[in-house]
Order: sequence, then structure tokens, then C-alpha cells
Amino acid sequence: MKRFMLIAFVSLGACGGLDEADVAERAAAALQPFKKELKAALLGALAKGPEAAIDVCATEAPAIAKRASHDGVMVGRTALRLRNPGNVPPPWAEGALPSLTAARVFDLGGGRAGYLEPIKLDEVCTTCHGTAVAPTLLARIKERYPGDQATGFAVGDVRGAFWVELAASR
Repeated sequence: MKRFMLIAFVSLGACGGLDEADVAERAAAALQPFKKELKAALLGALAKGPEAAIDVCATEAPAIAKRASHDGVMVGRTALRLRNPGNVPPPWAEGALPSLTAARVFDLGGGRAGYLEPIKLDEVCTTCHGTAVAPTLLARIKERYPGDQATGFAVGDVRGAFWVELAASR
């Protein structure tokens, strides 16, 4: 009897469960165009100066996310400590951000899934998000984002996350 119950439980779990590997693969693929275009825009702006990168994050990044969101897939980015108030995490992601160290999949119910992928601070990102932001740049950041909380990070710190919402199954 116990063997039958265990088999029934496993079968029911497999039929009704979320295929996390599939969701993670599709979500990571959906993020690639967003991450690639955002990185290119930021590096191009940084070549002109860090002040230009502030404008990319403020205006171009949301447009890039919008272009990358289609066919029922939504992508974006959020942070542990926000700079842009428009990057508030989706409600399903809020509780996971403080302990996020690796990509995670979430069953959102209603046939939807969520995916979070940590954003780790690279050396180039310390220009605007590090512990020693130049005073003139910091003044420009504070002017653009009066409630900025997104400085004080070190290389390798998890600064935030890329997120994806998509259909739970193909």
C-alpha cells in the first residue's frame, strides 16, 4: 500500500508540477537580448563619460526592457537598493531578493512562472554603484534620483536581479 501511495504521489507531482529546468532555460534565453542590448548601451555611454551612463539607465534601459518583452514574456531589472523607483521588484520577487545568490524559478500560479537572475557588480559598475563614486558624479546621480540607494557596492556583490515572467509551460 505504501509503495502505491508513493507512486501515485510522484505521478501527481510530475503532472501538476512546474518544470523548473524548462522555465529557467526559456527565461534565460528571453533575457539574453535585453542583457546584450543594455550592456552595449551602457558601455557605449561610459565611453563618453559616466554621466551619459546615468541617462542610459534612466531612459534607454526601460525602453530596451519593453522591446525585449513580447509574446507574453515580460523582462526587467530590479535592485536590492533602488536607484530608479521605476525598477521596483514584482511582488513575487520582493522576498527573494535579499538572499538571491543564484538564478531561481517561481511558480506564480495561473499558468505563469517567474525567474530571477542575480546581477553581480562588475568592476566597470563601481563607477556609479561602488564605494568611491566621484563627488561630481554622485551629485549628478542625486540630482537625477533624489532617493538613490544604489551606491556602496563592491565588485562581486549582488546588486539586484534581472527578472522574467512567462508561461509556466510551452
